[in-house]
Amino acid sequence: MKLEELLVEETWLEALPGELQKPYALTLSKFVESEISGGDGVIFPPTHLIFNALNSTPFHTVKAVILGQVRGFAGFLCHSTFRVCLE
Repeated sequence: MKLEELLVEETWLEALPGELQKPYALTLSKFVESEISGGDGVIFPPTHLIFNALNSTPFHTVKAVILGQVRGFAGFLCHSTFRVCLE
């Protein structure tokens, strides 16, 4: 899996030229791939949703980006809410 293949929103690609080819991003990509293919558990979000926030929001409309992680039930609830909002 290549992270740059999952980020398809053109305005983000223009704003982050070459960022996903830097050593840290390549290391992250390899780690994520190993976790997904390891089969030891369920990985969230599903691969096609890794960059969902960026792919759903053009760069010029973003005022702030908050990075972090949610563990346990709250993460599951977040994904459940996302599905409900789209239905």
